[in-house]
Amino acid sequence: LGVGAVVRGSHVGRGCVVGAGATVDRCLLGAGVVVAPGAAAPRGCVLAEGVVVAKAASLPEFSRVSADSTDEALVGAGGVGCLWQGDDDGFDDDDDGDDAAAA
Repeated sequence: LGVGAVVRGSHVGRGCVVGAGATVDRCLLGAGVVVAPGAAAPRGCVLAEGVVVAKAASLPEFSRVSADSTDEALVGAGGVGCLWQGDDDGFDDDDDGDDAAAA
């Protein structure tokens, strides 16, 4: 954790870096995530392994960010990540027993 970094109620995975003055609030950070100095991962964000939120960038609340590609409008210049779109196979993949294809 960098000087002045604030991490509240979050799970921070192995090898993560939260830079000076950055904030992480009630988030899940996968392994190796970087929240650069002055950046913000606000309430409810989920950042997958390898995501980089660039210096001074601020994600929208409840963002689900994947490292599969990069949207600098989201993660800032030099960042790595894009909004996760989920799988699009048309099937309900949870374990609740209603495995019918989505309408």
